This record gives sequence, C-alpha cells and structure tokens, in this order.
Amino acid sequence: MAEERLHYTPPAVPQVRPAFFATLPTGPTRHLRTSLVWQMLRFAIINLKMIRVISLSHHTGRKIRS
Repeated sequence: MAEERLHYTPPAVPQVRPAFFATLPTGPTRHLRTSLVWQMLRFAIINLKMIRVISLSHHTGRKIRS
C-alpha cells in the first residue's frame, strides 16, 4: 500500500494542471522573506498601525480614516 502512494499520479482533471500550482519565489523575494532587518521593519510598521487604530478607537468622537 505504501508503494502505491509513492507512484501516485493525479487524475487528468483541469484543476490539477501545472498552471494551478504556486510559482517559485524569485531571488529578491526569498531575500526579503529571510532578512531579519526587513522582518523587524515590517513588524514595527504593523505595530505602529495597530497602535494608531487602538488609540483612535478609544476616542469615540473621532472617525478612523483609511
């Protein structure tokens, strides 16, 4: 039974064409995903956005601009 799984080929249905699979990331994309400096910058930006939304929600008279 285990050998059958190793030699499995997907059925020939339109949803399983190679065009439906994800593409491999490019070099710059891989670099940004693994760069500690870039991740810390994104983390800081997201935190600043959250602080802004939370602080605006504490003031009931102000509306949040998008």
